Amino acid sequence: MNEYLLFGFLGGLLPDVIRFVKNYTNPNLPEFYESWVFYLGLLFLIGLGGLSAFLFEANSIKEAIAFGYGAPQLISSLAGKKVNEEADRTRGGGNGLLQLQRWWAI
Repeated sequence: MNEYLLFGFLGGLLPDVIRFVKNYTNPNLPEFYESWVFYLGLLFLIGLGGLSAFLFEANSIKEAIAFGYGAPQLISSLAGKKVNEEADRTRGGGNGLLQLQRWWAI
């Protein structure tokens, strides 16, 4: 087993940590934090980060974090881009899932 797997998991968590820090001044937390779907998606992205570090055989902590960050960031950016197009079309407040996907688009 790759000894850098845990750092891959950490890299998978980084995109959401960065998004959270970018919005720390906003006093209103999005409602999707109360949804299990957000946490399921977060676990999926963390797992994807660890899996990518394992599959690409990271040889250092820096590589493991980079591999772990890259795969989930790509997936969440693609998901967010699709939602931004949908939000432009509807121009409404959106439902909880749309807000969750907007969060990933930040």
